[in-house]
Amino acid sequence: MFPDIYALILLLLLGTVSVFAWRMKRRLVDNDIRLRTIIESEPECVKLQSCDGVVLEMNAAGLQLLEAKTPAEVIGHKVYEFVCREHIPDYQALTRDVFAGQKRVLEFQVMGREGTRRWLETNATPLQDKHGNISALLAITRDISHRKLLEKELQQKQMELHHVCRVSTIGEVASGIAHELNQPLCAISSLAETCVFLAETGNHDKLMAKLDSIVRESQRANHIVSRVRGVATHKRHNKATTDILQIIEDVISLTKHYLESNTVRLSIRAEESLPRVYVDKIQIEQVLFNLIRNAVEAMAANTHGRELTIAAKGIQADQVLVELRDNGPGIPEANQKRVTDSYFSTKENGMGIGLSISRSIISAHGGRFWLEQTALAGACFCFSLPTTTGAGK
Repeated sequence: MFPDIYALILLLLLGTVSVFAWRMKRRLVDNDIRLRTIIESEPECVKLQSCDGVVLEMNAAGLQLLEAKTPAEVIGHKVYEFVCREHIPDYQALTRDVFAGQKRVLEFQVMGREGTRRWLETNATPLQDKHGNISALLAITRDISHRKLLEKELQQKQMELHHVCRVSTIGEVASGIAHELNQPLCAISSLAETCVFLAETGNHDKLMAKLDSIVRESQRANHIVSRVRGVATHKRHNKATTDILQIIEDVISLTKHYLESNTVRLSIRAEESLPRVYVDKIQIEQVLFNLIRNAVEAMAANTHGRELTIAAKGIQADQVLVELRDNGPGIPEANQKRVTDSYFSTKENGMGIGLSISRSIISAHGGRFWLEQTALAGACFCFSLPTTTGAGK
């Protein structure tokens, strides 16, 4: 009797376990179907990838991005068949980081099956199995080609705006440039007349010396023209290792007459042995042009003397700080936070782009641009630039 009861209980238990197992299996199947339905309906590309770059799974949106007509054209293939060559090292680094347990975001370009290049942004995360081991890279990827196109157009517009600002600045200091050019040109004219006289009198020794002077003055004039052309020319410039004091001196050379005609007394304060900076020389000259022009305009109503101080010093271990301080009326407290905003100006006819452009140039160099809060009269604008050490980070 008892064995029959045990057998019945065993059968009941087996039946219960079977039903439970069936329900669990059914639930897993339902969950799998639900998950695949969600993934397939996701408008962004969803993919699973192995550590060696093989695509394990990809939804329809991803296949469409890669211009694949069937899953077999992508699944089982390495992702590097589609990633553009110049972005492969970055994508390989992303894969290594994800399989090391990190989450990563990367922008890169792919080439579809039909030859279309697209910019993509992927958010990759490690996918773990039940034992906690990373079994795959899970990525959600979106097409950002339109955004990249807009960024490129915006960059082009900014370059054009920078060019307009440079030409406008050159126009404002044109009288100073003409004055500076007039000196070597007058010297050349005078020396040439002397050469004619020396040639007629047969004094060849002095003639050669005067001819050497003409060559030096012509080179001086050519240097001035080259500096002006560099500021005014509409082209993309390159960053290089440069002496910040040389940049300051070149700008002062072009604005010297402008400052003198507005009776501005200029002081230069610089630390010895300043580290060299890694910058686009022409763009930093533009920032200094803008700040000098603003300072001169701000001090226009001064009757007790106009003073402008330009200081340069090293800060931290990898940056140089440049300060321009004037003794004008200063910036009202209500406007101090907005003074570098685009199209905001405290001047009646101001366009409000000079300081905004200056800030964007310095930011693009990895530096900071700000208005120093000070209890002293006037305004003090500051910007920092990376040194050759800081630029390598």
